[in-house]
Amino acid sequence: MNNENKELTAIIDQLLNNSKAGLIDLDLIQQQKVLAAGCYTSFMKDYGTHGFYGVPREGQTLEEVRDLLLDEIEKIKKGEFEEWMLQAIIRNYKLSEIQSLENNGSRVWGFMGGFINGEDYIDNVNFLDRIDKITKEQVVEFAKKHYTDNYAIVYKRLGENTDKVEVVKPEITALEFDRSLSSDFYKRITSIESEDIKPLFVDYEKEILTEPVMDGMEMYYIQNPANDIFSLNYIVEMGKNTDPMIPLAFNYLKYIGTDKYSAAELQQELFKNALNFSVNAGNKRSYLTIRGLKESMPVAMDLMEHILHHAKADQESYNAYIDGILKKRTDAKMNMNTILWNGLFTYARYGADNPFNNVIPEEELKAVDPATLTQLVSDITNFEHNVFYYGPETPESVKSAIIEKHTVAEELQPVKIAKEYEQQEWPGNQVMMVDYDMVQANIILASRGDVYSPRDEAPSTIFNEFYGSGLSSIVFQEIRESRALAYTAFSYYATPREKGDYNSILCYVGTQADKLIIATDAMEGPMNEMPEATMQYDLARDAIIKRINTERIINQDVFWNWMSNKDKGIDYDIRKDVYKAAQEMGIDEFKTWFNDNISGNNYQFFVLGSKESLNNANIKKLGTVKELTLEDVFGY
Repeated sequence: MNNENKELTAIIDQLLNNSKAGLIDLDLIQQQKVLAAGCYTSFMKDYGTHGFYGVPREGQTLEEVRDLLLDEIEKIKKGEFEEWMLQAIIRNYKLSEIQSLENNGSRVWGFMGGFINGEDYIDNVNFLDRIDKITKEQVVEFAKKHYTDNYAIVYKRLGENTDKVEVVKPEITALEFDRSLSSDFYKRITSIESEDIKPLFVDYEKEILTEPVMDGMEMYYIQNPANDIFSLNYIVEMGKNTDPMIPLAFNYLKYIGTDKYSAAELQQELFKNALNFSVNAGNKRSYLTIRGLKESMPVAMDLMEHILHHAKADQESYNAYIDGILKKRTDAKMNMNTILWNGLFTYARYGADNPFNNVIPEEELKAVDPATLTQLVSDITNFEHNVFYYGPETPESVKSAIIEKHTVAEELQPVKIAKEYEQQEWPGNQVMMVDYDMVQANIILASRGDVYSPRDEAPSTIFNEFYGSGLSSIVFQEIRESRALAYTAFSYYATPREKGDYNSILCYVGTQADKLIIATDAMEGPMNEMPEATMQYDLARDAIIKRINTERIINQDVFWNWMSNKDKGIDYDIRKDVYKAAQEMGIDEFKTWFNDNISGNNYQFFVLGSKESLNNANIKKLGTVKELTLEDVFGY
């Protein structure tokens, strides 16, 4: 694909959908004409594609969504976009390019993509310079020539497939594995010598500067010595479990403007300045963040404070917002991964009253005065909170800017306490089942472990590498490769996010309903008796060592890694313990841990599949069956 086509397609893609001020962003998403929409490019050696997608609102047809997307493309062909957008696209591309170069993975993918596509490296380096010269006239002419009726379209509709073809299930003979054998290819690859890279562990005290700003507010600072990117975060220890209205208010902001800017003008202002503003409410913690280039830092703080304290609600946008939420709730009940991992598993973990189904009922949503949501956003930084800055500015200048520009009460209020959900003890030999119209069946086997301790990190990491997932893991090879009992299978020793919570042992099998019982029995085998796979165990340890050797937690990731460890009650880089264990823990010592923590556990079973097929599979063999409805699981 030649450079000119690639560059013009990339420009059109950004004019249409840049997550802020594109035509699709403003005309379709912000005005809530569709539930979701966007576009993306894919450039290959010979040809490229420009893909578009849309999700309908309640009562909207797929053809109507298609026509709305085509209307936005027509606007490009007619030149119905502002010329300043071209320079704003360059500025945002510059920010994106700098961000990608902070990550070695992005660098490698850049090299690899260029190599596969037969591109000269210098052409990729000069990409920004070339698109800087593109004019509006070129964009319009290119769109007229290439964006005609030459597209393919796929509709995803609900309904029964009347054309399906069934095959007779063949007899399958289990394969015997000799895990001590290696292929010639493996030997050739492992014989290649590589540089001996040493691990680099993080010293949090050295890397993170902590400064008090006022009572109830501290500033955490990490300098960015490499480029001009900054990130400013307000972190409040309140979230959905504190007040379900918080995420409702946060997610409403994207659809409204302020007393100074319309909703569209606000997004255009962010895009002009290459700024990314986001708000996110977790269960117990919320983040208000703005990112960009150093030159835009003063504008960024002013804009963020303006949005937080001057957002302007209106009933029309709120009504459409609630309609969208209700449609997404309906759609979620058709997503088997959401049902299984978010709904059913959380229900089993905490009971009928749990974090997942802690949702505001429909009638209450409709009765909310939207002005109370913007007031909630304005008030949230009047509670105790912290500020994290990553960027090139000095800590003194950042602290001064916070004191000058960050609007807070003279005396910050203590944060409200979040509702706590206690993890239930799983007695075992119980089956929780949700009826879902599907040919396959999904099952999770789960057992509650002990209360979390930092000592669990090292052996659990080894278990997950050796046993749990990946093509060479014990479970995958035994269940899928040897016996063909599942499409996929894995096991996982899950440590919690917070100290005081429990560890969990999880196993997952995705299979056909008629294989469910035998696949479950097959999973329980290796979970009770560890095979003597010394070679595979040593390879797992070596993989962990090499990963930590080459892994670098740098830049702002240092802070987020520190916060994650802090939540668990850890004040140092826990990878030190994992690394030491991977070097020293032999298979006999690991087997002792396995026998103490994995073997002999009673499992609770969480099953998603067709009730008729599951009954035919005699699911009662697993234990006492409790059938749950989608209303039980979702809370609505």
